[in-house]
Amino acid sequence: EDDQGRVSIALATSRDGMKEWSKEGVVLTAGGDGAWDCGGVGRPNLVRMAEGKWRLYYTGFGSDGHGTGIGLALGETEEGSVMPSEFVRRKGV
Repeated sequence: EDDQGRVSIALATSRDGMKEWSKEGVVLTAGGDGAWDCGGVGRPNLVRMAEGKWRLYYTGFGSDGHGTGIGLALGETEEGSVMPSEFVRRKGV
């Protein structure tokens, strides 16, 4: 949550998949002023595609907490890493 109360999506990884988790950081923040998802983002669904590409489907919230929609952000795995360090919104979806 940022200083204005908007929720972001963060990444955590685990070697055992159960008990020990490491916070990797925020990968998608709320949209900018006037964006359809400027109130926050959440409920992520991550899909691995071919060749190190990833799709992040998420729920976006408007500034009033209403006006929700489904967004798509794209990411790519950098060499030597397991997950993308950030995702970029796909416009016009």
